[in-house]
Amino acid sequence: MMKKGVFAALVTCLLTATVFAAIGVKIVDNFEKNQDLKNPEWWKFDNVTVSVVKNPAYRAGDRVAQAAGKYSMNIKGSAKDWYCGGIGTYTGVDASSYTGIELSIYGYGPASGRMKMELYDDDKGAWNTVYDKEWIPVKDDLWAFEQVVDWRGWKTVYIPFSSFTLTNPKRGDGVRNFDQNKGSGGLLQIQFVFIAPSKDGEINLNIDNLKLVTREDEE
Repeated sequence: MMKKGVFAALVTCLLTATVFAAIGVKIVDNFEKNQDLKNPEWWKFDNVTVSVVKNPAYRAGDRVAQAAGKYSMNIKGSAKDWYCGGIGTYTGVDASSYTGIELSIYGYGPASGRMKMELYDDDKGAWNTVYDKEWIPVKDDLWAFEQVVDWRGWKTVYIPFSSFTLTNPKRGDGVRNFDQNKGSGGLLQIQFVFIAPSKDGEINLNIDNLKLVTREDEE
């Protein structure tokens, strides 16, 4: 009886841990079933090329590589005055219960490049983004965070929303509000802008397992 009781308790603990681990996670894309980049749809702009590629075989014990699965998105680009171009996807979700962005990044060494992550929130309640001629949102907030990719292999990166900086002041309300209250579209879109390691250099990296996540220590 005691063994059964201990076993039952262990099962309960494992189930609880599994449920707890799943709370506060929303996958934006892991590319396993989105090899044509249509669901969700990804757009690209300027001098970058994107494709879903097979991941290299992972070594035993490399949990990040194992979690990356079979496929990821590869981004390559050539710079013109440091700038290469970018990619993005529409989200239109209530992200107020999450604390940040998590993604796995595969680098090809110290010169893989730099990526600026951009988050757009909906302040005008139109569920879309209107830009000026410089492609800056006119009435919505644009939040950004830059990540240098200078490693080889896979690494999982977590960026709390609090680390994103407002880059277009006095356009929206200047508040990091990713909720869908009062008709707002919440977190409208996620975009990545790529910067080369040199003025006329190139970028080459992969991204995978892009998620909205909640971390207790960030709440």
